Amino acid sequence: MANIDEPSQRRRLTAKERGEERQQSINEWQALWDTTPKGRWTHMLIRDVETLFNRKHFYLTQFLNVHGCFREYLYKYGHDDAAVCSSCGSERDNAKHVFSHCPRYNTYRINLET
Repeated sequence: MANIDEPSQRRRLTAKERGEERQQSINEWQALWDTTPKGRWTHMLIRDVETLFNRKHFYLTQFLNVHGCFREYLYKYGHDDAAVCSSCGSERDNAKHVFSHCPRYNTYRINLET
């Protein structure tokens, strides 16, 4: 007799069911996000966790979590050959460097500040 937990024996969820499951997960995450004492600064900036799933916020999410396309992070996990900024040569290409120091982003930084 086949094990019911084998992938070949499970029914695929419909698009509607996947959407409902996703929304339930988001609701649970939101409840935790609203009640945890950690990350209050980030919570003040992003109150609704569903916005994190919006692609236009993808890079904001990387900044807040200091994960992603920063060479320091990629180097740490063996996905890049160096942690050096490819734009200006700084020893550490990370969120703080990009947000505060890298000349490549001066125009964006000025626009953000104004």
